Amino acid sequence: MSVPRIAVLTVVFFFIAACDGAKTIKPKDDDVLSGDDDSLLSDDPATDDLITDTAGTDDTVTDTTAPDDTITDTPPVDNDIAPVTCGNGDLDFGEICDKSTGTLANCTDINSDWYQGGKAYCQDDCLGWDTSTCEEVPHECGNNTPEGPEVCDGGSIPCATLSPEKYQSGTAYCNGDCNGWLTDGCVEIEPSECKDGKVEGIEVCDGGPDGKANIADCIDIDPLLYSGGKAYCNANCDGWLVETCTERPPECESTLNLASKDPYHYAKAIGICSGVPKAEMLLPSGSTGANATGHALLDALGDVITPRGGDKMMVLSSGQAMDPPDNTSFDQQTSSTAPADWYADNGNKYPSSPACGGTTGTTGNTNDGVMARFEVDVPSTARSFSFDIYFLSVEYPSYVCSAYNDLFVALLDSSFTTTVEAQKNPIDGNLAVYEGNAVGVNLAPAGLFTQCTNTAGTGWEVTSCEGTEELAGTGFEGKGGTGWLTVRGNVVPNETMTLRLAIWDLGDHILDSMVLIDNFKWGTTNVTPGMTKAQ
Repeated sequence: MSVPRIAVLTVVFFFIAACDGAKTIKPKDDDVLSGDDDSLLSDDPATDDLITDTAGTDDTVTDTTAPDDTITDTPPVDNDIAPVTCGNGDLDFGEICDKSTGTLANCTDINSDWYQGGKAYCQDDCLGWDTSTCEEVPHECGNNTPEGPEVCDGGSIPCATLSPEKYQSGTAYCNGDCNGWLTDGCVEIEPSECKDGKVEGIEVCDGGPDGKANIADCIDIDPLLYSGGKAYCNANCDGWLVETCTERPPECESTLNLASKDPYHYAKAIGICSGVPKAEMLLPSGSTGANATGHALLDALGDVITPRGGDKMMVLSSGQAMDPPDNTSFDQQTSSTAPADWYADNGNKYPSSPACGGTTGTTGNTNDGVMARFEVDVPSTARSFSFDIYFLSVEYPSYVCSAYNDLFVALLDSSFTTTVEAQKNPIDGNLAVYEGNAVGVNLAPAGLFTQCTNTAGTGWEVTSCEGTEELAGTGFEGKGGTGWLTVRGNVVPNETMTLRLAIWDLGDHILDSMVLIDNFKWGTTNVTPGMTKAQ
């Protein structure tokens, strides 16, 4: 009789799974003896009156079909058998644990990424562990590093990566509690039908029945890869047929002469290969008269530092833009006002670094300054951009958190607006800011100076220095630099944005600073504007 017994057990377990592991069903049982416990299954026929090999004592499941009115050849509906209840002391089907056993779990066995110690009791429903007694891995929301149970900590993620079945585009940002993502900027997938001539849902394009309803300029598809041509939509509406595109020669700055002082060449050197209707070199005030010694093209600085993209980079300096400078206290003999709109947005003063207490470096003359101003046509597919900078200063370490805070600014003029707080460009336009600290020697205590020797002063301390190897041969040996940083901002497709990149000596004409600029890239999604360490 063993074969029927196995078949019956299969039916019983099917019933339990179909009930989704429910543990509190109390069926009416009118046909069992007073001593019948039909909530338990055992391997002993003598004590288990639910499953037996004898037809005469088991009116629920038997080995003969005639007296069995519960299980038939039709789909079973068994109201006489209850699942094993939570709390019976056994770990049954559907249970993670059973509370009545008093068993404790090591919290590190539950999730070693979240917990570093402690014990956990079984929950009342037997479907998980009560982790309120677990010791969490140390974590601090707001330090930009996901730790322990944090879902995120700062930063962003493409919405399509977060939930590809729900979102087609946009960017999600970590919420203020570090336990989830803000999806206000996500665009949900819409219904779409390829070849109806309308770009919908996750379609990149839609050429219609004849494939010609959408035609794109190749330079808009990828301004760094293509210099001209037209492209048709492919048959799947998920990309472009680029066979007719004209590829751009690799590294648009490769043919540039290092001796050039042409601002259009500077744009190409940093990676803006086309779409620059105007480029000029000015004083920070926006007037002409910048000293040509303060700007140049370089293919390296010192023994270690090389361009981030291509083979050339633009250099701005409050002294000599040279590899290396002959004199790091060079007087350009120029003075001007600071960029007027930026200065007004900061209360008609220079912004002080919070890392220095927020009171120093707010006044002084804008000396030995130089500004590159680029008007740039934004491609139709671009919604953001980034570029890399490397700031070095002879003011470090002697004048950290002083009035002599040589400054670099990256001012963006764009029509971009948004209701997503994390995506808003800075009010004063300056993208080169980290936690409220503008780029200058007073940025050092904020943690972005890495090529330096740690130091401290009254009310401030620099602990982020990693060494000075990259300063070898630069003319800034024994001084300080940031290492490569990435600056980001948001723009509107097809607009003409203006980017102003300026550096100056604050309050004197000596102890110069320099900034290297390179690796400009367009982005297809909106970003969190500002500055971070380069990857």
